[in-house]
Amino acid sequence: FIENQETLKSGIRVVRGPDWTDNDMDGGEGFVGTVCEIGKVDPQKKERAQPVNVIWDIGTIQKYEIGASKKFPLCLLDSAPSGVIHKKIKCGSCDMIPIIGVRWKCTICFNYNLCSKCYHNDNHDTQHEFWRYINPTNK
Repeated sequence: FIENQETLKSGIRVVRGPDWTDNDMDGGEGFVGTVCEIGKVDPQKKERAQPVNVIWDIGTIQKYEIGASKKFPLCLLDSAPSGVIHKKIKCGSCDMIPIIGVRWKCTICFNYNLCSKCYHNDNHDTQHEFWRYINPTNK
C-alpha cells in the first residue's frame, strides 16, 4: 500500500488497497486508476492524512485520505508513469536496463531482478519469493 511521500507521486497507477471502502467507485475489483493530484497535508489536523485525487480508468474522480486512521485505501500498481528508474539494474528475463517502474528482486537467486512485465508473466521460478522495490531506495 501507499504509505510514504517518496512513493506518492502524480502519475502512479493504483488499485484498491487493504482498506478499500468505496464499493465500485473505481469500476470494480481489478480496475486501475492514476493519481492526478496530491493535496497538502493539513497541519491543523491531529491526524496527518495525505489527500490525493485519483482518476479511475472508467472516468470517475475520487478523493482519498492516505493514512487517515492508519487506513490505506490504495495500493501501488505501477510507478513507471511517475518516472521511477532503477539505474544500472537489468531485468534477468527481457534484459531491459534500466528497469523502469516497479523492480522485483528474487530472494533466492543472487542478484536476479525482473521488470513488472516479466514478473507478472511468471518469467522466473514462481516458487521463489520476491522483494518489490517501488522506488530505488526501498522495498
